[in-house]
Amino acid sequence: MSQASANQRSGRCGRVSDGIAIRLYSEEDFESRPLFTDPEILRTNLAAVILQMTAMGVARGPKDVENFPFVEPPDSRAINDGVTLLRELGALNAVRPGDAKSGGLTAVGQQLAQLPVDPASAG
Repeated sequence: MSQASANQRSGRCGRVSDGIAIRLYSEEDFESRPLFTDPEILRTNLAAVILQMTAMGVARGPKDVENFPFVEPPDSRAINDGVTLLRELGALNAVRPGDAKSGGLTAVGQQLAQLPVDPASAG
């Protein structure tokens, strides 16, 4: 938890009536925490994002995801991890250079894209 998140939580005390916040960690612990939480796209598995981007036709492969104009671009390693997971689940076709019809979702991928859960849980 970042300092900003902890401060937001303590700010909830006293909103509707008098209250105090008691933190169950030391001031040193609080001071050692990062000021802000990293954006979610930088700290989560990107398989679900890649699956939806592919289902919508926005991406056909990892390069399309890397080149997408994210506000906070994810690390290429996180993109590769998401693509690897989707391939292990049998959700993505391989991208073949020069073949415009390669890439995209398999039948399994199309089914996974319809489910409102993380692909690893659905697969």
